[in-house]
Amino acid sequence: MHMRKMQRSILTLMICLALVLAASTAMAATYYVSTSGNDGNNGSSSSPWRSLSHATSVAKARGDVINVLAGEYTDNNTCTLAQGVSIKGAGSGKTTIRTSAGTYIRAENSGTPVIDGSNSVTGIRFIGSGSNTGISSVGRSNQTFSHNSFEGFHKPIVVHGKPYTWTANCGGRKPSSSAGY
Repeated sequence: MHMRKMQRSILTLMICLALVLAASTAMAATYYVSTSGNDGNNGSSSSPWRSLSHATSVAKARGDVINVLAGEYTDNNTCTLAQGVSIKGAGSGKTTIRTSAGTYIRAENSGTPVIDGSNSVTGIRFIGSGSNTGISSVGRSNQTFSHNSFEGFHKPIVVHGKPYTWTANCGGRKPSSSAGY
């Protein structure tokens, strides 16, 4: 009798977990950006947006994916990348974005850092204006920036880890809290 009750409890737990995972996946959306798009569109494959900055202002749910189709774009607005959102270009030789925004993509947390930022930016050639930053990541882990190229940026990628408090009494060197690439 006890074994049967335990089996039912485990089965109930597994069903609940499956429903939670299905619900979180169901809320995620796939959006599209195209050189022929319009930011007044709905971001679907048949009605894409024109700019990545607009796409990042809408894509906020964990698991959302923004596909930036092949072409050359100019976007001078900052993109604020929400936790769990990914940006996928068609390839750094196929998707090019020119920008003069001070920081083009911000993947940042104010206050408490998060353990799982779950962001990725892949397959895009970024061209800056000479004094700007391409991607700034602050207080997030588990982020992937791959198969991109950066030209004309003062700082292509800037990563700031968890804020810390340094106490001189501890001795040793003060650790670095950031890295620029």
